[in-house]
Amino acid sequence: MPDPVSKSPLLPLQKALYERLRASLSVPVYDFVPEPVRGNYVVLGEAVERPDNVHGAYGSDIQHTFHVVVDRAGFSAALAIVDEISQALDHQPESLAPEGHSIVSVRRELTQTFRDQDPRYRHALVRYRIVTAQNGGAAG
Repeated sequence: MPDPVSKSPLLPLQKALYERLRASLSVPVYDFVPEPVRGNYVVLGEAVERPDNVHGAYGSDIQHTFHVVVDRAGFSAALAIVDEISQALDHQPESLAPEGHSIVSVRRELTQTFRDQDPRYRHALVRYRIVTAQNGGAAG
C-alpha cells in the first residue's frame, strides 16, 4: 500500500549529493568545514524545498546551493571546480539515489563568483534545481 504521508527528500538528497560529489571531485567536500582548513574545497550549502505534488503522488522542487572556496588569486580554480560539479550532476538524474525518493531532473540554475571578505580567497556559489518524486507516496 502506498505511503499516504509526504516525506521531505532534503536529508536523503543531501546524503546522496555528498556521496556523489565526494566520489567525483578533485577537492574535499564538506557539510561542516573543520577549522582550520587550507586549500580548495566545496561546502554543501543551503536548500529550499517547495512541494511539487501531482495528482496521486508527492514530489518536491528543490534549490540546492554549493559553495566553492579557493585560496588562489583569480577565479579560474573556482570555475574549474564548478565545471567538475556540473559534470557530476547537471542533467544526470541517474547519478543520485536519495533513499525513498526518485530524481526527476537535475539542472544547474545559477553560478556566481565573488571575492571573499578575506582577500586571499575566491568564492563561487552554484545553485542546482532538483525535482524529486517520493517513491510509493500517494497524495490524497
